[in-house]
Amino acid sequence: MSNDSEELISNHTLTNTQKKQNGIQVTSTTEFSAHAKIKKEHSIKTCAIFILLSPNQTSLENIQQIMNQVDLVIVVDTSTTDEPGVEVTRNLIKDAGVYFLKNEPHAGEATALNIALKFAIQQKMDWAIFFDQYSAISQNYISSMKELVNENSDVGLILPTFADPRMNQPAGINEGQPLRDSSVFKTFTSGTMVKTSIVREIGLFDERLYADYVAHDFYCRVRDRKIKVVHAEHALLSHNHPDCRRLWGSSFRFITDRKLRFRSYYAFRNRMVMYRRNIFRAPGWVATDILASIGEVTHVIFNDEFKIRTLKHMLLGVIDGILGRMGPVELIPGVTDKSTGYYSSVRAEIFPLLPDHSEKLLDLGCGAGETAAAIKARGQADWIGGIEIMPDAVEKAKERLNLVVSGNIEAMDIGIEPESIDTILALDVLEHLVDPWLVVRKLDRMLKPGGVIIASIPNVRHLSALLPLLMMGDWRYQDSGILDSTHLRFFTRKTAIQLMISSGLKLEDVRTTGAGSRLGSFTSLFNILTLRKFQGFFDFQYLIKVKKI
Repeated sequence: MSNDSEELISNHTLTNTQKKQNGIQVTSTTEFSAHAKIKKEHSIKTCAIFILLSPNQTSLENIQQIMNQVDLVIVVDTSTTDEPGVEVTRNLIKDAGVYFLKNEPHAGEATALNIALKFAIQQKMDWAIFFDQYSAISQNYISSMKELVNENSDVGLILPTFADPRMNQPAGINEGQPLRDSSVFKTFTSGTMVKTSIVREIGLFDERLYADYVAHDFYCRVRDRKIKVVHAEHALLSHNHPDCRRLWGSSFRFITDRKLRFRSYYAFRNRMVMYRRNIFRAPGWVATDILASIGEVTHVIFNDEFKIRTLKHMLLGVIDGILGRMGPVELIPGVTDKSTGYYSSVRAEIFPLLPDHSEKLLDLGCGAGETAAAIKARGQADWIGGIEIMPDAVEKAKERLNLVVSGNIEAMDIGIEPESIDTILALDVLEHLVDPWLVVRKLDRMLKPGGVIIASIPNVRHLSALLPLLMMGDWRYQDSGILDSTHLRFFTRKTAIQLMISSGLKLEDVRTTGAGSRLGSFTSLFNILTLRKFQGFFDFQYLIKVKKI
């Protein structure tokens, strides 16, 4: 394997803990069966990758059908159930002579595809073909695709012919001919064969999408790199999801299984992402997909027993897609652990607000100390102290700062002398407190005359919080963001300023982050046209600087 592919794999592992099993480097979150063997006789090494949602007898039969046509079969089990019937089928698949990988629960479609694709590259496979458990192929499927590989040395992606009459096969496509964007978008689903070497050029599947439109995004990068895509006329794929049905004889297909309806959130969110990326590059596909989305909404309105819930998921997806919120989301309110990145990011947006130099700077809620360390490296502070409540973050911060105090600012005596600090940072902290007004007064006493406090405070009027509340009565707590489940106080621009000047400090500056700060003249025009009645809808957060006179 080339150094590039080794680097690709090593840079994309799920965890740092690894183990050796059967001579294969695997992550601790992945389980391999020990029964698979790689065939040696084929000059073009191909592997089949199956993504299982819920292992059943049909999926086992489909896997067995393809085993004699490829060199290696990789199965990624994304199911979360351990019901006896599913476990029996899972064990039969493990014993069928495949490499069996158990994905982490709720890790997402893109993550499952990447786990298998990285392993295929590690095993020096030339081509990988993606299937789900509902994919059944013709006897000459792989040989038909290999013939095109021999005839087209520059091809990077090969599409099958769908035998399922409910799927639309684009008309006028000839064997081995390059495809137009609109044709590929209609057919780039299960059954596609991808040259593994192009992954080093275009990257892996985008795990921020989580599920739905993951393959569409992958093709966008194939297209942008001008990699050749062809159609295999004689490679027949039947894809028949038992929980899908058409709407009034059209080509639109809908999930009827209530357990899978949550995917409507990802479908509509990722649609917005794909529209933004392709409105000028593939306008025909965008128009067609918009019509499909209208059909899906119509179906839900007239046929879905749980239409309110499904429509809410769709609307939330549209809102999050417009606002650029990516990754997995918990549709049922609850508390989840924050990622380590929450405590270890550099808040570079506050640098312009900092004084040119501070003898002493205190970072309230310093996290791992990344922002404070960056300020010190810029020469804007001689001594930096921090206060942090999370033990793991405290240990990392101690390596970077002069002093780190562990505890709750509301309940502790910090031990800092009055009027001894030049600059205090309170970045995403005050909204987590029971009495932030008391804490502002406490910070005021620490400041030297002329000293400043710089705070960042989320804006509860932002569209991501306001639209779901007004339109659906939904106040959906999350693991981070404006509706962080650990937020105890919520502020608008007006009330955030009132908080910061409540102890007599003077307002020096107010800035915004989010779309409001990026759109500039658009938001100014919007505010003028609406008489400033909706000012702040696009502001995600306020950066407020106050000064002690």
